[in-house]
Amino acid sequence: MVNHGNVIGAGIRVEGSVRGTGELDIEGHISGSVELNGDLGVHAGAEVEGTISATTLEVTGTIRGPVSAQSRVSVGATGVIEGDISAPEITVDPKARVTGRFEMPIDLPRGLGAKSSSIARR
Repeated sequence: MVNHGNVIGAGIRVEGSVRGTGELDIEGHISGSVELNGDLGVHAGAEVEGTISATTLEVTGTIRGPVSAQSRVSVGATGVIEGDISAPEITVDPKARVTGRFEMPIDLPRGLGAKSSSIARR
């Protein structure tokens, strides 16, 4: 996982919402929503309890709440997500733990119905 320069360090605990533009790495604990127009990393040992929205999201820590990304969500081997995931691209390491639904927009061949679908993994 790449360090982006803006960090909520391992010894930091945030209670409330985090919003902004740019890249952010979380190594500490956040109780509240995170809305980021940029790349977000939730590192091993980090915990987020709340809704997350970012351009891209890389997870090797723990998230308790729904997540969405405009581009991609990647869950590494030590990653834990307890909530639904929504993104055009979702990758999950076989050793990761995800409890929730995956929602990815897909284009179905003509005549097969709607242009989006959900895949559940529990």
